[in-house]
Amino acid sequence: MAFSQNAPAVSPLSTGMVSLLNLVIGLGHFLVLLNTGAYLPMIPHVAGSLGVNPDFAIWTQSDFFLAMALAFPTSPWFLQRWGEMWVLAGAFIVFALASAICAQSNDYDIFLIARIVQGFSSGLTIPGSLQIILRHYQVHRRNIGLSLWGIAALTPFTLGPFIGGWITDSIGWRWLFYVNIPIALSVAAFIAILLFGREMEHHHPPLDWPGLLFLLIALATLESALDRGEIISWWRSSPIIFLGMISLLALMVFAIWEWYGRHPLLELHLLKRRNFLIGGMVLFFTILLFQGSIALYVVGFQLVMGYSAWLVGLLILPMAIFSKISFILTQRLLNHLDARILAIFSLLGFAAASFWVSSYNHPASFSELLWPQAFVGIFLGSLFPSINTVALSGLSGPAEMRGTAF
Repeated sequence: MAFSQNAPAVSPLSTGMVSLLNLVIGLGHFLVLLNTGAYLPMIPHVAGSLGVNPDFAIWTQSDFFLAMALAFPTSPWFLQRWGEMWVLAGAFIVFALASAICAQSNDYDIFLIARIVQGFSSGLTIPGSLQIILRHYQVHRRNIGLSLWGIAALTPFTLGPFIGGWITDSIGWRWLFYVNIPIALSVAAFIAILLFGREMEHHHPPLDWPGLLFLLIALATLESALDRGEIISWWRSSPIIFLGMISLLALMVFAIWEWYGRHPLLELHLLKRRNFLIGGMVLFFTILLFQGSIALYVVGFQLVMGYSAWLVGLLILPMAIFSKISFILTQRLLNHLDARILAIFSLLGFAAASFWVSSYNHPASFSELLWPQAFVGIFLGSLFPSINTVALSGLSGPAEMRGTAF
């Protein structure tokens, strides 16, 4: 995801203030994404504490992602209407309040609602933080800011299970949410102080409310079908078929509405660009499969093989380390090599490494399962910057901003 580098400029911050701003935004960015990766090894423990089946506890993760996804296309409206400072600071305050509810709740429904609120507020912070970096970095230093932002984006997904496993086994899963509170509030306070009086001119753009409603219905019914499928026999169940049909119908109406709408929530006309279509599809399926495999890997090894949350997190650690190294090297290679070549190489390597991991069976030792993760991390770190470059090639200005909503 990347916002236009032609965003309106403001009076430059000093080097020290830019460094502090980058540190604060990076910390907040790391925090909200840590609550995705670090939460995975906690799911069996959350299920036990809330007295629900682990299948229901997984909903607290999937609905978190659903809410985050809905926040992305609405974030430009929030940012233009209220400004970066208020949106970002407000989102972190809401994130802290939702974390407090998660930390204290013993009721599954309340916990699930709080996780949904967490997800939506998290989704608002990601594009907002990137837009701030692009506006306040000098042009010749923006690549540095984007590299740091990218590392902060990739780290929680790979390092998160390791940290979450340690928190779960050492001090209890609720402490993930307790830790969120002071950090999120501190980030909100620093953002308000650093950006006070440095806002862009506010606008009052229209929001595509019908499109948002259709998208919400399509995603919510699809998510409900996927959540309940394992419990009520998938397509042999009438409720699953009904939810699937509603999701498909809502998605079709959404696509037609967005294609002909005057102020679309998503600029579907960009799909006519071959690079954008291919890059977007690759990113979508790669992230979908990666998150799904990690969820199975982390939760399954606890429930099937009896690993502790700490040991499962330790298995993911090589992925975390090598993905950062690969990400940094790929950012440099993109200045000298064709992004398409790097993307194809990364996809093939990621597929081979994933197949290697899948080839192990139940008696595999810890060391046998450990090292393949290093290769997954190498190709994962090189895939995202290269395929993102392919998808956004040829786009600039407002078109680039609309493209990132996907």
